[in-house]
Amino acid sequence: MGEGMRDARPAGGRGTDDLIGALVEDLPRQALAPVTALRLAAAYAAGSVALLVALALLFNPSPHLVHPDGAWLATSTVTALAGAAAVLSASALALRLADPTAERPGYGPLLIGPAILALGLGLELALVPSGDWVGRLWGQAPLDCMASVAGLSLPLLAAALLVLRNGATRRPSLDGGLAGLAAGSLAACLYLLHCPESSLL
Repeated sequence: MGEGMRDARPAGGRGTDDLIGALVEDLPRQALAPVTALRLAAAYAAGSVALLVALALLFNPSPHLVHPDGAWLATSTVTALAGAAAVLSASALALRLADPTAERPGYGPLLIGPAILALGLGLELALVPSGDWVGRLWGQAPLDCMASVAGLSLPLLAAALLVLRNGATRRPSLDGGLAGLAAGSLAACLYLLHCPESSLL
């Protein structure tokens, strides 16, 4: 009898696991995933509009917008490409983590943005005399720049977190960190409209 009961437990366990698996498969997450992605894109779009309004009302436009030079165009292009890569890769990973039924994502795409920046920095260091590196590194007001980008990213982050709350992530800290990376990267891209610097350093 005891042996029969021991044999019945695994069968019952398998039945329970099968039932849970069937319930998970019946969850409409595959249908909801595109909807969540669209909601996240809409949140970023709405947050970007609010950010652009704040830039127009509270910040002076970048002097390079009137008279763009080659250095500023190159810096802006690299920054925009790296920022876009960070926004897309971080958002995609955040959406995957918000779905507990999805396979564990790979984090390789997060390296695309830093790789673009590293390439741009390498070219700048090769073209600029070493005596100018420190001045280009600090710029005119580095703390103001960092504080501005961080502050401007907050509405984007809040909007992203509201969307991701509809998921059921098992790693909320990591998911929130990815949302923060995406929000900060997008804010940095839009901040180019004000930034007076023309150096990636």
